[in-house]
Amino acid sequence: MADQQAEVRAHDVVAVTGLIGRERQARDRRWWSEMGKCFHPDSIVELSWFTGSGAEFVASSEVAARGPVSPVHHIGLPVVRFRGDRAVAEVPATITSLDSINGVPVDLTSNIRILYRLQAHDSGWLIHGLHAIYERDTVAPVEVGAVLDLREENLGRFRRPYRYLAFLMSLRGITVGEGLYGDDQPDRVEALYTAAFEWLRG
Repeated sequence: MADQQAEVRAHDVVAVTGLIGRERQARDRRWWSEMGKCFHPDSIVELSWFTGSGAEFVASSEVAARGPVSPVHHIGLPVVRFRGDRAVAEVPATITSLDSINGVPVDLTSNIRILYRLQAHDSGWLIHGLHAIYERDTVAPVEVGAVLDLREENLGRFRRPYRYLAFLMSLRGITVGEGLYGDDQPDRVEALYTAAFEWLRG
């Protein structure tokens, strides 16, 4: 019996991992219909630039993809916990994008982890929740020897886990909220995990 249960969970790990990968791939490849199929109708998504339902996230991603910056997501192996038809998964991720500061091309790298809530339905597993936890980011000129204007008075108002991301978005007129989950606020991050595991238990 134990072996049979383990086999079922192993199958679910494969299914959940595939779902997470398909959603991120569809986002980067601009396959909006495929991306939309990954989300539960009651899903919630919370990122640096967006908070809302999964369907709204897909629509907003399509609009954002028409802009000058196209981020690329590189994800690691999910760690998944199950209870009945529910699952919680943590996924390490790196987001890279090409941007500019005062006309100087730069590479932005953001290290985050994504906390997923997932639920099984007749059609398979779907994403019920997606929250980003920001760890740190870096920015560097594309061309060797280029000089960036990164004075402290321009950067100091932004929280450290997503400082350069928020700064670059501010240059495009986009305000990143101060309430994002980040490792500089461990109590809030722990509360997010606690809420996810409570949801897992139903």
